[in-house]
Order: sequence, then C-alpha cells, then structure tokens
Amino acid sequence: MINYLSLRFSGAFPGETELYRSIFLKEIIDLLPEHCAGMLKTYINEELTPAEMAEREGASPAAFSSRWYRCLAKAQQLFLQKRRRLNR
Repeated sequence: MINYLSLRFSGAFPGETELYRSIFLKEIIDLLPEHCAGMLKTYINEELTPAEMAEREGASPAAFSSRWYRCLAKAQQLFLQKRRRLNR
C-alpha cells in the first residue's frame, strides 16, 4: 500500500510519460464515468499521488483506494479494448 500512496503518474510510466499521458487524456479518460475521469485527470495533470488526492478530498486512504482501483480497472479495460482494435 505504501507504493500506491506515493506513486505519481510520471513514476508509473518512466521514460514514456508523455506518450501515456497523451493516450490517457485523449483516448481513455473521456470514456470513463465522470467521477473516474476527474480522479485520473487530477492524477495525470496535477501529478498528485493517490494519498495527496485522498487528503484533498478528506477521505481516508483506504476509502479512496477502493474507488481508485475501481476507476483504474475501468481505464485498463478501455485501454485493452482499444489496443485489441488497433492490433486487428
């Protein structure tokens, strides 16, 4: 859980941060439910850690974590669907 709390977007994709930032912002986030899109835009654009985002919301890290991972799972599903379409 410690890594999750301190991970920034740029640290999640070292060396390819701008490529993934562009893909997420243009291709994935707009397809997510509004609450998930907002969370991921904050994470990507403001370079906040999930712990900082939880603090900003006044949420406990545990409560924030469950919402965070649900949104990440939705984003991953969309990303994989798009990748499959490109590989055809």
